[in-house]
Amino acid sequence: MAHDSLPVGENLIRRRIVDSAVCPHYGAPESTAHLFFSCPYAAGIWARAPLAVCLNLNIVNSIGRTITALNKLNCLPPSGITGPLAPWILWAIWSARNQLIFKKISIPGYDSLTLAIIGAKEWHEAQGMTHGSAPPTRNQPCGIKPPPDTVTIHTDAAWMDSGQAGLGWIFTDSQNRTCSTGSMACRHVRSPLMAEALATLTAVRVATESGLSNVLFASDSLILVKALNLVLPSKELHGILHDILELSSNFSSCFFTFISRELNRRDDTLAKDALFLVRNSG
Repeated sequence: MAHDSLPVGENLIRRRIVDSAVCPHYGAPESTAHLFFSCPYAAGIWARAPLAVCLNLNIVNSIGRTITALNKLNCLPPSGITGPLAPWILWAIWSARNQLIFKKISIPGYDSLTLAIIGAKEWHEAQGMTHGSAPPTRNQPCGIKPPPDTVTIHTDAAWMDSGQAGLGWIFTDSQNRTCSTGSMACRHVRSPLMAEALATLTAVRVATESGLSNVLFASDSLILVKALNLVLPSKELHGILHDILELSSNFSSCFFTFISRELNRRDDTLAKDALFLVRNSG
């Protein structure tokens, strides 16, 4: 990155690989400095990052010196990060850019920042682990496939700055036939991420009350799915994630997986309809 060798728009044009290439977020000329620092998407992430000092990243004369300065910044409590956070933020920005370009998946800035924080914490904790300790994991080991009779439950949420949210869920059987659907509205929800977590919690409760044994919960919130699978909840969602994991222990098997928004459109409609009703109810 410091040598300006990344395949960003300006470099691709200079090498005559493409004729034109712009920032996928805002359509501006995509230089390395723009992508990682001055783009509104990146700038919003840096502004919210729990760093002890806020650097002026609007004008970056040297990528290398800027990264060096960022790596020296301490993180504020209660982030729990004892080392540099900047490398993880840079990687999250780059990953979000590629997801948008190649998979048409838009990852909100707050999700990218939370992923960076979780990644940094996970890495730093791993460096300090002794041979007798192990990171927390879910009961379901990686690589295990859901049983044939697993019910898939898609969840989604729609949220507004006013704190209102709509939650939706769809139950489908192993033949991809819809078993049931549901939605509800909530108030006083602090963030889109919290709304997504509440949608999953509500669906878990419905599945428990329905007496299901094998379930797979599918969400288009990457950070929520990652937090559930790694059991590394953010402080904001600690109580909700605890309830989800506690209730999920009642199932014979339970999986949490990420899906694209394209595959979650029906549930998105349910959530938005519920939000529309609560908005117009006064």
